Amino acid sequence: MTNQFQKDDGINDSIELMISILIRYPEINMIKTDPKTQEIIFSFLLKKKLTQVEFFTLQKELIKNIETFLFIQNKKPNSIRLQLQSYGDYSFVEVIRDFKTISQREISLLIHLISSEFGTYLLTEVDENQDLEDLKNQEKIIDDLLTRLQYQRQQDLIGFREAGKVMVFQKNGV
Repeated sequence: MTNQFQKDDGINDSIELMISILIRYPEINMIKTDPKTQEIIFSFLLKKKLTQVEFFTLQKELIKNIETFLFIQNKKPNSIRLQLQSYGDYSFVEVIRDFKTISQREISLLIHLISSEFGTYLLTEVDENQDLEDLKNQEKIIDDLLTRLQYQRQQDLIGFREAGKVMVFQKNGV
């Protein structure tokens, strides 16, 4: 039986990127890619219903910090925005970024900012067996894949974590 993804290294790289990000950053609940806009969407699940004021404050601070980081990197983002979805006592905060200017270091900054802001409200699935060397290897893989994928057309993918496993699916079929 042949691997259905062998024909397209771009989709292999995109799937590997999602898996690597979800393994490295357990704070991220879900990742989606949008092929129309060439954006990557990071979803964070909070055990807290955010008010509009809290969300707008978060939005302002996150965008300011990321734009400052990108300015230092001499980059200008094509897109950076946040969305909020609430379900009962839970909130999903989505951070939407373009593929062309995002980097592994920016993802690390984003995780730090979200974790600092929400602490124990941020639902995280941590792998207790992962060591520092594994994490550093994942960062290198993420950096390499982002560089390779910057100018490739993205697939319509969704990746998430469930019961200690990372799963990635192509949303519109193969």
